[in-house]
Amino acid sequence: MANYYTNFSFIMNISESEKHWIERFLILSEQLVKEDNYEPINVEFRDLRPAVIEAWFYSYGDEYSSVNALSEFMKRFLVKFDRDDVIVIEWANDCSKPRIDGFGGGAAVISRLGITFINTTVWASTISEMIAHKLAEERAVHT
Repeated sequence: MANYYTNFSFIMNISESEKHWIERFLILSEQLVKEDNYEPINVEFRDLRPAVIEAWFYSYGDEYSSVNALSEFMKRFLVKFDRDDVIVIEWANDCSKPRIDGFGGGAAVISRLGITFINTTVWASTISEMIAHKLAEERAVHT
């Protein structure tokens, strides 16, 4: 049996009030995860200096955290606190065994205005179709 993993990590500075809001949200999300209505989000906090806290969001190995759930959460966070940050989450998909569908990745760009996703599977498919079309056109011209 193969194990599939999604790995990512990013850090952002937050205030004490933002930290409390995140903590309350995570308590609620943990209950929803138990009820299978929500995907998990992992975060750790570090106090850097007065009034500045570092929030580390991550998913690594067996510490699964959902990119989709985190992206939606970050958008809500940015809206709630009227922040103009643009957050980029890049992730890698990995597998414990050599499976064709076990590797890849993608990125999400998040702001209070919305979320845009791209993954390597879609990108590679789009580019390979474009190149195949150009090659076929070139071949037709030379025959």
